[in-house]
Amino acid sequence: MQEHSNPGDPPSCPKHDQQLLLEYWTKQAAAGSATASGFLTFTPCQLWPYLQGRTTWLIGDSLTQELMHAMECFHVEFWNLNRLPISSDQDLIGKVKEAGKVDPWCINLPRRSRICHIRCNNGHDLTAHILPSAQSLSSPNDIWMLNFAVWINKPDEYATDLQEFREYYKAHARELPWIIWRDASPQHFPKSSTGDFETWGPEHFPCKPLNVSLNPKGELSTENEAITILTEGGWRNRLATPVMHQLNIPIVATWNQSVPMWQWHHHYNPHWKHQGYGNGECTHSCHPSIYQLWIYQLYELLGKIAS
Repeated sequence: MQEHSNPGDPPSCPKHDQQLLLEYWTKQAAAGSATASGFLTFTPCQLWPYLQGRTTWLIGDSLTQELMHAMECFHVEFWNLNRLPISSDQDLIGKVKEAGKVDPWCINLPRRSRICHIRCNNGHDLTAHILPSAQSLSSPNDIWMLNFAVWINKPDEYATDLQEFREYYKAHARELPWIIWRDASPQHFPKSSTGDFETWGPEHFPCKPLNVSLNPKGELSTENEAITILTEGGWRNRLATPVMHQLNIPIVATWNQSVPMWQWHHHYNPHWKHQGYGNGECTHSCHPSIYQLWIYQLYELLGKIAS
């Protein structure tokens, strides 16, 4: 099998932002956050028992793609730094790429283990094209970590995509590997009180914090009744969470801990600055930041399921 072409490297946070990140999590731990305390001492060896002997598929949009980059870095001592295609079947790879416009790839870990990423931005493409292909490549012991969310900005469209996923899952549940859902992520665009994306333009930057507070237990609160939906995970999670509960699909709940992390957006895609869009955009982040946290939250969920 030939080595896979480089799908792109993640944007690294400047040293100042990396120091800011360490200070943020240290303060959270000092305030009594169990998540922060666990995250600060988290190592690949803790996650490894849940990954070995299977393929862990990270299937979703550009945020999931960044999560894959974070997985690569987190496991840097576990693989040879050669990215590989998900299959030797070029027709299948072509079908998968058509939906996400990005080459899918894998990294090989010890003991017949892999982590693979397939890009997909919406629920229709996921159920119509991606999952049938992934199903042919997966074993019952594999993990599918799925997400589609921030590329869909209309509630009715998102509800339709979730309904398509629900129908696919019900029709194929017995044939599918172990499925986990990652919840929708917060955005920090300044024109919306909830941080949601509205339109492109220079006035959309810089990113801003959301008017909510996170306590050491990981709970969100706000005094602004107009944005209480943020304390419930935002409008996308309000739609998706009941569906996943109905299907008994476990959820990696990243929203609450990600909400305060607005300061790490501004160095993502810096070339946009030259197009009049400020210092990037307010959905994605540089590395390390939220994606490394999500790995820890995946670990927490897998531990709960296994216990």
